[in-house]
Amino acid sequence: MKNESLRRHIANSAIGTVVLVAILIFAATIIQSPKLFDFVIVYSEINHIVQCCIAALLLVVAMLLYQRKRVAWTLCIILLPASLILHFVLHNHPIGIVIIILEAYALLALLICHSDFRRPMHKRFQVKKLSPDEKTRIRNLVLKYGQNPCSYLALEDDKIIYSGKDVDGVIAYGIVGNVVTVCADPICAPEDFIRFLAEFKAFCSECSYECIFLGTTNVFLKEYEMLGYSHVKSGEEAVFKLAEYQLAGGKMAKLRTLINHANKEVTTHEYKPGVKKDTEIEKGIDEVSKAWLEGKKSSQLGFSVGGVGLEDPLDRRYFYATDADGKIVAFNVFLPYACNSGYMADVTRRVPHAPGGVTEKLIYDGFMVFKDEGAKWGSMGQAPLANVHEDGIKDNMTVKIIEFIYENCNKFYGFKDLHKAKEKYSPTIWAPGYFVFSTKNITPEMVFASIKIQNPGGISDYLLSSIRGLLK
Repeated sequence: MKNESLRRHIANSAIGTVVLVAILIFAATIIQSPKLFDFVIVYSEINHIVQCCIAALLLVVAMLLYQRKRVAWTLCIILLPASLILHFVLHNHPIGIVIIILEAYALLALLICHSDFRRPMHKRFQVKKLSPDEKTRIRNLVLKYGQNPCSYLALEDDKIIYSGKDVDGVIAYGIVGNVVTVCADPICAPEDFIRFLAEFKAFCSECSYECIFLGTTNVFLKEYEMLGYSHVKSGEEAVFKLAEYQLAGGKMAKLRTLINHANKEVTTHEYKPGVKKDTEIEKGIDEVSKAWLEGKKSSQLGFSVGGVGLEDPLDRRYFYATDADGKIVAFNVFLPYACNSGYMADVTRRVPHAPGGVTEKLIYDGFMVFKDEGAKWGSMGQAPLANVHEDGIKDNMTVKIIEFIYENCNKFYGFKDLHKAKEKYSPTIWAPGYFVFSTKNITPEMVFASIKIQNPGGISDYLLSSIRGLLK
């Protein structure tokens, strides 16, 4: 750790030296004061425009060096020797000597710390399709240690995977700008969690990334706090204790009515592509997806929501509903978590003309199948931004902003509608979910990254969907 800290200080001093060199060169080209003329006259031997360009380029490169980008390190290793030679050959004035010394130090420090500058220019250079062996390893870790209902999303192709060096674990993340956005909690043995998180924090720090975790549970909040992370409640997850879940009782009256209506019009089936592939069923599921996507106001969300995944179903569970004519009108995809003792309803889709209550029936019927198999928990995922105030904790500015968004921005995204939709199922528990972040408060850049990574259309897509909804 001491060696790493020393290397980081050397790297930072090299960056500061590059900035200082750029400022000295730039100042020498523009200062025309008679008092300083004798000090800068030697620099007129090189075209001032060229010098300004070199200085400006060094400033830009220094900024990219601070972000630990490899391309900036490469540019500096090219620029600094060239600039050093020019000053050594063309200049013998004291200021030129100072610049030579500074450039030599910066060059030496960058060479010593070359391994620190490994950040690529863009996330696309990091995302890669998992090999079969990698996917198998990640899948085994998810099934063994994935306590978070969203842990299984680590197997989706839109994630970058961080694998532990000293710990057998994985973290699924994406990059937007200078922000690393993580899907759910790190996946590893509980006893290794803090060591693995510390390793990942060092990785983000070395690359000058801010970091935010989306949809974490409360299981490891103390460990996050121990390493200096902050957190704020991000919403509530609808969780069902399957042994106690049934349709009887007054609070289930509305759901019972919907399911009874659906029972008269549709039949539930489970499709097991791992046992036997059926192209007709998959074609029907695909047609439901197309109809559902056409009816959406905004683009399809990702990152914190999975895909249908029929091309590589693995452990996903598929339930679909057919009408009296045998046509598929709705389907749900469930993901395993908590060592297969729980299943989360991840993808729920239906055609516009599907009978009322069909989605509710699929959710309930799926939960009952899992209950009979011995599963303990069902989940409908998180209702984002709902009830973020926590008793006994004073609301900070972040909480107030989240509450404002929840109350006033439902035209962009149906936060309240989604919470009400889950509420009618009468969950056994409303489990808190959290944003965990590397700064004291969530930054605007983190907010933008969280929106962008889940919806490539970003904020503009939500605005356009709101306008389309108003026009309709």
